Amino acid sequence: MRRPEPEELDLAADLLWRLADEHGLSGLRLGSEPGELVADVGVERTYFDVVGFEDDVEARLGWRPAVVPSGAPGARPGSSLERRTHAA
Repeated sequence: MRRPEPEELDLAADLLWRLADEHGLSGLRLGSEPGELVADVGVERTYFDVVGFEDDVEARLGWRPAVVPSGAPGARPGSSLERRTHAA
């Protein structure tokens, strides 16, 4: 399983945010490890939502981010993953 480079995460930001919304994740930030995202996980959500997000990203983009819940011990969130806007 291939982990994404920071540039790939940046380029895919809009899709990542959309999928995160679908799976109850928010506050996407870059993690301390390559290919890692730190995310806030809604209180009504479970580990299966996190894995579902990872699965959906891998199915669409061919690489799998490692998602760490922001409340997990050792989570080290970095800068926010910025949504990109595309002019029509």
